[in-house]
Amino acid sequence: MQDIITRLRASKQENDMKKREGSRQDGRVWAEQDAEHAELEALAAAFSDPENRFEDNDHTAYSAGERFFFAICPDQDGDREAANCFWESQIPDAQHLADNAAWVNGFIDGALEVWEEVKDLV
Repeated sequence: MQDIITRLRASKQENDMKKREGSRQDGRVWAEQDAEHAELEALAAAFSDPENRFEDNDHTAYSAGERFFFAICPDQDGDREAANCFWESQIPDAQHLADNAAWVNGFIDGALEVWEEVKDLV
């Protein structure tokens, strides 16, 4: 039984890593083309510490994508419709990806990479 659990955990870890890497580019594109200065500042304040990232088993009613949106748009905290509109504009026909913590963490990584590259120049 322990062998099965170990194998499945490794499989999940590998899958999460692939999702995270795949979404990194999406986060970069958002930061380069759509993000506002205040959103990137809020993103950096909330997520620069890797310990402040999402887990699939977080005990909250909100998805990782919703909590990401609430962090960058605090005036819309709790507004699920606004969060859904944000993700629909970023990943049309694939908003379900924003429910996955690994995917959202990769998106954050990509956006933070861009912010780190430009923050001292703006």
